[in-house]
Amino acid sequence: MIFVESVEHSPFSILHVTGSVNDSIALRGELRNAGLQAGVTNAADFDAVRRELAKTAVDVIYVEYGDNTREMLVALGELAAKEPAVDGVPMVVYDDAATTEDVEAYLAAGAFLVIGDESLVDPMLRRAVAVGLLYKDRDYKAAQLAKSELRCQKLIDGSAEPVAYIQDGLHIYANRAYLDLLGFESIDELLEEPILDLAIGESAGRLKAFLKKEEGEETFTMRAGGGHEIDVMVNSTAASFDGEPCLQIFASQVKEATDDISDQLEYFARRDLLTGLYNRNYLFEQIEARRAEIEAEQEGSGALLLLEILNHEEIKRHIGTTGMD
Repeated sequence: MIFVESVEHSPFSILHVTGSVNDSIALRGELRNAGLQAGVTNAADFDAVRRELAKTAVDVIYVEYGDNTREMLVALGELAAKEPAVDGVPMVVYDDAATTEDVEAYLAAGAFLVIGDESLVDPMLRRAVAVGLLYKDRDYKAAQLAKSELRCQKLIDGSAEPVAYIQDGLHIYANRAYLDLLGFESIDELLEEPILDLAIGESAGRLKAFLKKEEGEETFTMRAGGGHEIDVMVNSTAASFDGEPCLQIFASQVKEATDDISDQLEYFARRDLLTGLYNRNYLFEQIEARRAEIEAEQEGSGALLLLEILNHEEIKRHIGTTGMD
């Protein structure tokens, strides 16, 4: 298997728990002669195991402890529960006199493998080392991921874009922009608040279905903190928060642009699209407005200055009526 073959190209460390230092030296020699970059450290008893594990990270614990093997496994299991550095490290037992009951007892005590024949030491240890290296790589990547998530969290905290994390329909985190959008003073008001409680009318049913999807985009009518309603565009994606799977949502208020549209319509109704100058409609509006003003006041006057283009008909033949306007 590929992951077992990778052992040949990676340095690794084995803690050999046995009363014979010479056996540990011999094991190291055998693995080195097989082309492996193996480091083997001896530990004659449990106190020595603790000292060695405190000094050096190991990839496999190889237990060859005679009649006391099971007790050693139990002690190592208890140590692993307290020390994260030991947790996940495969424990391999060598016992060439083990019965089926012994093997079952070793496995129940936490052994990863039980070797009962000297010829299987090399291939079985390779497999155990491969698993140990995978655990180490997993822990390294988990640590890197945690650092990346922390950096992302700081960026989200200071982001102007409203962001929240939803787990099982409940808010578990929201940044300042999200709180301001929905009118909440602090995160404490929103924690454990079902997001469905903020949806109004038919939006509640659509939002419930939306939260079941890993990602999407949709607009919902939401109740803000002051009791007024706002339309909110929600984008969602699968994420994790504090190591737990959840849904990350980005929210933005949908604002009506009716004023802008009205201004644009009014502009185009009164202006020539080509030049931007006022058109004849605007001219007639102004003439009528001035006439009505004079009539209402029963006094005053108005004047219209007409600029006539020379060669009007000739130019009109070339550019048309619209062009002349």
